[in-house]
Amino acid sequence: MTPQILVKLLLGAAVMEFAMMRILSRIGSIPPVPWIQNAYQAMLLFGSISLNVAAGLAALLGLLFVYGISRSKTKSRWLGYPFLVLILTMLVAFVEPSPLLSLIFSSLAILVVSTLAVHLRMWRQSILLRLTQLLLIIAVGSIFYFKLVPQLEYLSGRSMAFARPFEIYLIGETATLLATAMIAFGYLTHSSEHAISKKALAYSSIVTGVFVLFFITSSWLVSIIAMWTLGFTMFLPIPIYAIVLFLFTYTVTASWSRHQPWTATGLMLLFFAGRLAQLGYLSLLMMNGLAILSFPEIFGLQNDKIKQTLSAHSPLQVNTRVSLHFKSRNPSEARPTSHVA
Repeated sequence: MTPQILVKLLLGAAVMEFAMMRILSRIGSIPPVPWIQNAYQAMLLFGSISLNVAAGLAALLGLLFVYGISRSKTKSRWLGYPFLVLILTMLVAFVEPSPLLSLIFSSLAILVVSTLAVHLRMWRQSILLRLTQLLLIIAVGSIFYFKLVPQLEYLSGRSMAFARPFEIYLIGETATLLATAMIAFGYLTHSSEHAISKKALAYSSIVTGVFVLFFITSSWLVSIIAMWTLGFTMFLPIPIYAIVLFLFTYTVTASWSRHQPWTATGLMLLFFAGRLAQLGYLSLLMMNGLAILSFPEIFGLQNDKIKQTLSAHSPLQVNTRVSLHFKSRNPSEARPTSHVA
C-alpha cells in the first residue's frame, strides 16, 4: 500500500468517524421509534469502527513518516526518533494507561508538533510564514499545556491553579483562528495570478451559511457540538468563527481544484484533529496533517505533474529536500531527487 492510498484512506476514515461518532454521539434524544433507534445504533457502531480504523491508519502513516524522514538527508531526520517513541508510548499507554506515560506522550507531542510547525513551508514571505508558525506553536502548545497541568498536579500531589490552564487554552483557541486566517491570507495573496474560484466560493458560502443558520436556530447545540467534537469553546463572537470557517473552506476547496490535493488533505486532517489533539488518535491526526504540509516529499506525495504545477503556480514553496520513493520495493533503489520552487 502506497502512502498516497494510505493518506486517502485515513482521510475517509476520519470523515466517517467525525460524522458518525463525534457528532451523532452528542445528539441527546432520539425519537422512540424502533427503526430510528436501530439506525442510530448502527451508525454509532459504524462510527466506532471508523474510529478504530482511522487510529490504526494514523499510526501506520506516522510510522511511514518516521521511516522516510529517518532515511532522508535532511537536517530534520532526527525528528523520526521522538515521533517513533511517541507512537510506541501511545500504544503502550493504550494497553497499560498511566499518568507518567501520558506525561511523556504530551511532552513528546509538543516537541514533534512544534518542530513540524517550524518546518512548515507554504509561502516565500518570511514574515507571514514565521507569524503563522508562531501562531501554530501557541495554538498546539496550549492544547497540551491544558492536559499537562492536571497530569503534573496528579503526579506532584499539589494544586497548580496559578498555572491558569483554561485561560491558556482560550488564548490557544484565538491563536488557532488567527493561524487559520493567516494560512488563508497567504494562499490568497500568493495565488493572485488565479481568478477567484467560483466553485470554491460557492462551497464556502454554503458551508458558512449552514453554520450561521444552525447557530441562529440552536446556538446551544452548536456550542456543544463544537466543544465535544473539535474542542472549540466558541467564547469569541460568532462572526469571527464564521469568517474563519469561510476562509478555511475556501482555501481547502480552491487548493484541491488547483492540483494541490495534498495541501487540502493536510489542512483537512488538521481540521478533524481540532483542538482535542491531546487525545492519542487526534494527536497523530494533527501530526500527520502537519507532516504532509511540511514534508510532502517524504510521503512521495508530489508527482511530476503536481511538482510542475507547484513550481509554476502554487503558493507552496517546495524545499530542496530528499524525496523517498516508497513505490520501490527495494529501499536501495530509492533515488533522492531535489524539488526546487
